[in-house]
Amino acid sequence: MKRSRISSTQNLCIDIGSVYNPAKGFKTADITEFPNLDYIIKNNKIYSKTSELKVNSVDKFRLRNVVHHIKDLNQLLVNLFKYLKPNGTIEIIDCNKKHYSANVCLDNLWYRYVIPRKEIFIADAYRDYAKLAKTIGFNVLKQNTINEKEITILQK
Repeated sequence: MKRSRISSTQNLCIDIGSVYNPAKGFKTADITEFPNLDYIIKNNKIYSKTSELKVNSVDKFRLRNVVHHIKDLNQLLVNLFKYLKPNGTIEIIDCNKKHYSANVCLDNLWYRYVIPRKEIFIADAYRDYAKLAKTIGFNVLKQNTINEKEITILQK
């Protein structure tokens, strides 16, 4: 008797910004060109080593301590929306509004003096990315504050 082969579809999950410490089961992506990245982000597009990522191909994006380094947050969310599958999610973990100024101070110290990286953008003020995401078409599934972090789950 022949066994039928069951095809399993793998979920594509991409961790943006966690180059050396991605979440388990996630591929890595960043704007930098580290050799160990699975994807690179350039000109508002996400590329593998061979081609641009397909529209509606990603199940989940994770952005940890990244959103405050994105100059054009609206454009980023529009692009992530494009790449997400229907009902795909984005998990954003970033500094909450109450602790934002302390985070900016530490980022400026780190990226301007300890490890000088002048090209790294640091937003001067807290930006309400959940409110912005709603204008693009995302649903906000969850928004919690835990200690100094804000955790937001968006769904396409």
